[in-house]
Amino acid sequence: MTPARTPWPPSRIPRLLRYLGINLALGAAFAVLFTAALIYANVAGLGELIANSGDPILVVILLGFMNVLTFGSLAMGISIMTLPWRRDGDPEDDD
Repeated sequence: MTPARTPWPPSRIPRLLRYLGINLALGAAFAVLFTAALIYANVAGLGELIANSGDPILVVILLGFMNVLTFGSLAMGISIMTLPWRRDGDPEDDD
């Protein structure tokens, strides 16, 4: 069986994918910090609920995963929405 071919060499990831990956990582890092702060600060008794649950590791993993999904998507969306519309040298519209 031959390996799958990609449109770019494996050593070079396209700029947009690299840009999105960096923003996803930043959003995920913020989500981990946010989840830890929620649990540590015991917001709305969340820390006590987790500590007294039957499987606290599962609860923390689920809470962390959902926050990573949310904040990672948020960071990627903001980064895409703030990209410039035009490149340098593009003609201006006079509308």
